[in-house]
Amino acid sequence: MPYPDYTASASSFTTVTDVDLRTTFHEMLYGNDLERPRGTIVVLQKIVRDTDGMPIKSPYTYKVTGEGKHEDRGPNTTRTGYLCDESLIRTQFRPASRMIMDEKTSEFGKQVPTRDVCFFSYKDPIKEQDVIIFVNTDDDGNPTSPVTVESEVTITKVYPKRADNGRIEYYAALVEDQK
Repeated sequence: MPYPDYTASASSFTTVTDVDLRTTFHEMLYGNDLERPRGTIVVLQKIVRDTDGMPIKSPYTYKVTGEGKHEDRGPNTTRTGYLCDESLIRTQFRPASRMIMDEKTSEFGKQVPTRDVCFFSYKDPIKEQDVIIFVNTDDDGNPTSPVTVESEVTITKVYPKRADNGRIEYYAALVEDQK
């Protein structure tokens, strides 16, 4: 029985069948020639930040309370009163589930709630405090006209998922309902 040659260079071990997670994940969300997109269309409100990275408040809010001056939001502002840039993107949403921990790991054996998570393509860089608006969609997954808001969530923590070489493959973000 022949033994494999382990003296070959590292470059000879790479094969054509290596999966590029970055493009595979992007094609899963947005689709390609062979399959339909699996991601949900959402409105991403990216908060405008100054040179120090601090969010910029909208002039349509009261300076002391931060509340909006009008019943409806001003143009390009979030519900919390920050200036934002809006864009339609696709995301994969995983709602929170309840998992039962066994008695060995939990002294009480209680149900522990997990957090809602959204996954984003590497082409859609996100930051904490950005807002995701889920809109009603038709059977094909396209937003209905007129657009109606289903729910709004705020990104509380962003985890860039990196490959071995440090390149960002996709983003995972913890989200919670906006109050």
